[in-house]
Amino acid sequence: MTPASHLFPIVLALVACAPVQVDGSSDKGPGADADADTDSDSDSATDSDTDSDCEDASHCDDGLDCTEDDCDADGRCLWRPLDTCTWPASLPPEVDALASLDTDFRISLSGATWNPVERELWVVRGDGAQVWRIVEDQSGGWEIEDGASLGNRDIESVTLSDPAGEPHLLHVLVEHDEVVTAFDVSNPGTADVVRTWPTNDYLETAGSRGSEGMAFVPDSQLEDWDFTDGEGDSRTSQLGYGGLFFVGTQNGGDIHVFDLSSDDDTVEEVGVYATGYQDTSALEFDADSGRLYIWHGGSENDLQVVRLSSESSGDTRSFDLEATFDHPGDDNFEGFALFGTEDCVDGGRPIAFTIDDGGDRALDIVPDWPLGCH
Repeated sequence: MTPASHLFPIVLALVACAPVQVDGSSDKGPGADADADTDSDSDSATDSDTDSDCEDASHCDDGLDCTEDDCDADGRCLWRPLDTCTWPASLPPEVDALASLDTDFRISLSGATWNPVERELWVVRGDGAQVWRIVEDQSGGWEIEDGASLGNRDIESVTLSDPAGEPHLLHVLVEHDEVVTAFDVSNPGTADVVRTWPTNDYLETAGSRGSEGMAFVPDSQLEDWDFTDGEGDSRTSQLGYGGLFFVGTQNGGDIHVFDLSSDDDTVEEVGVYATGYQDTSALEFDADSGRLYIWHGGSENDLQVVRLSSESSGDTRSFDLEATFDHPGDDNFEGFALFGTEDCVDGGRPIAFTIDDGGDRALDIVPDWPLGCH
């Protein structure tokens, strides 16, 4: 369970009134509704009836006993965290283990991202830096399409800025160098450096602990979900990339947000956001819900789901928390890739995890992540 000090300031979580719930068949605990409101939720016996203003209040029930749902007068769903959530998806051995695809997966696999347009799973390795493109085969399984060396770098994360327009332009986070590097992998077996941005001016290391997770968020999502910079002002990209890069670090757990130039190596730090943890190991942005997923490793293995809006407390800003999920495992999770809601089947969608030095479990696909698939 997450100690109370790890909880963000409790704020209302707003999201469009759309089906972003877990499978309604999940078990309901003693917090099931006893009130006579119209929301038909199962989150709290003491929730208010203000959600009845929503055009379809049932869409606001996320199915979790650990959150409280509501709905505002504009028809937008609201969630508040009530407690740490138990893990809502499958655990080994009820996963699709892909480490056998390549023996090099077994050591130092460190990041992943999913391209829903091309239906490609990209994974990277830290030591002996390498990238692989994994695709579905004709029998419903997975196969390696190609791969390439990324040189003498400690690669810790990978993300795409334009899955449709530039599906082979990968951005990786280089730990200890603390920089972001873009690679063109359009030629099979080759990864050509396009540009490196010196984010190390803003990112510090402590021993072996440095930056670990990165996600790209497009301007349209930043606007829709009320993202603000470190001063609390609305902000989108200004240097031509069409979005901002979010970087999480194991050195203190903060998330640094950067505006990178599309023309040169200019970097602007937009803001720094506390998470309440000392270790942030991976980030993933869910474009279908507008949520940022934050994985905290070390001794925690907790997954936070937050909105892009934030609140300040003194000199610190924190993203608005919706839920925290406690993973019961003790593996060294270093990356994950969330599939889109178009892949929802029986109330769940896949989420791929990379595990550093995970051996036979270095790359697992959990088939039934429930958020967004009600």
